[in-house]
Amino acid sequence: MIPNLIQNTLEVAKIVIDPDDTPHLVPLSVLHLPPLTRRASIVRLGCRAEPNPTGSSPLAIPPASSRPFRDKPEDAIILFNVLIEDVHLHAGQFHFPETRPFTFIVHRRALLAHIPDAHRGHLPFRPAPDPAPPPAHVPWATWGVAATRWFEGDPASMRWITTTAGQRSVTMEEGAPTPILVRDFNLYAVRAARARAIASGQSQRCNWNKKLPNGNQMTLKVEDSVLIAGSVFKEDVRSSLPYVEIVTQTEYRYEGVLIDEERILGLKVCRSFSFHCRCIKSYWIQFLCRPAKKTSSGFLPLTFTSWGNSPHTR
Repeated sequence: MIPNLIQNTLEVAKIVIDPDDTPHLVPLSVLHLPPLTRRASIVRLGCRAEPNPTGSSPLAIPPASSRPFRDKPEDAIILFNVLIEDVHLHAGQFHFPETRPFTFIVHRRALLAHIPDAHRGHLPFRPAPDPAPPPAHVPWATWGVAATRWFEGDPASMRWITTTAGQRSVTMEEGAPTPILVRDFNLYAVRAARARAIASGQSQRCNWNKKLPNGNQMTLKVEDSVLIAGSVFKEDVRSSLPYVEIVTQTEYRYEGVLIDEERILGLKVCRSFSFHCRCIKSYWIQFLCRPAKKTSSGFLPLTFTSWGNSPHTR
């Protein structure tokens, strides 16, 4: 997966090795992001996903685990952090550019769904038969609205990298004390919550919330999220990937929160810049744990850490 900050796209590519052992990239599909205004541009884009695809080498095989279920790379969510610069242009006046942070979440398999059939079924590192088809250009409205969920100004997700595990993400709002939010994008968690909502008489197209026995608030999010276009986007950005959100009743004084397959960690930063971690009781997220359905795909994109758009190269 290669972000093109100039064209405002995500490019899915694979590595092909020529007969002379020279590797090169072959673009497979180009996924367009929400269109920006002329005065806006992406200056930084980073992402996080766990677990990630691995090769067949013995060194790449994950260690054995006694857990009955493990998260699969093809089912994992990818969290993208996007920093967009908005340049205010006024005749005779100078203004520093304003930056606005956004976060969006998408399943890895959704990024692979638009690879042309001609490229599917081929062995890794092997090219498609000549002539190779051109990459498929997919407009944002075609792929992005139903496959993503956008959030504006999520500083906790942008400050720390280990904020996703499998199909769950964790975050908290700025300021302290604040509750902790866990968002579960697992299809089975959404389906179970939707069944409970229907049983209570709630419409399938509306959000539904319920207070859990431990006092935490559970909300099924199925309605569209809308980011107002403002001066950054050409039109309002809609996203509708469903998820289940848990908000803790207890408020915590943490600088950030991390998550793995079993735990949530709260971080406190001391004045001496040393880190202290405290494990938060995980009983309140066990409702979100669901067995992941096994799927298969011939293409597993690697995730990048961070890409910046330097003003000297634009």
